[in-house]
Amino acid sequence: MRFRSKIFYLLSAVASAALMLLLAIWLPNLAFVRGIVFSGGFTTSQKWGILVASLEGLRTNFTPFSRSLVVANAVLSGINLSFLVYFLKTRLVLARPHGH
Repeated sequence: MRFRSKIFYLLSAVASAALMLLLAIWLPNLAFVRGIVFSGGFTTSQKWGILVASLEGLRTNFTPFSRSLVVANAVLSGINLSFLVYFLKTRLVLARPHGH
C-alpha cells in the first residue's frame, strides 16, 4: 500500500471519528443546535462560537466512564468506516478485470 493511500485512510478514520463524536454530543441537544443554526439573531461567528462551546457538553454531560465509552465508540467507528472504504475500493479493483 502506498504512503498516500495510508494517509487517506488515516485521515478518513480521524474525520469519521470526529463526526461520530460531534453527533454523540449534539444529538441529545438537537433542538438547541437547530435553534442556534437557524436563528437570525446571531452572526455567523457567534453561531460558531456557541456550537464550539457546546462541545464542552462532552465533559459536563457524561460521567468519566460514559465519556470514555463515547470516545472509544467514535474512534472504533472511524476505524471501521475506514476499513469499509478500503474493502470497497479493493473489491472494485479486483472485480474490474472480471467484468463485474
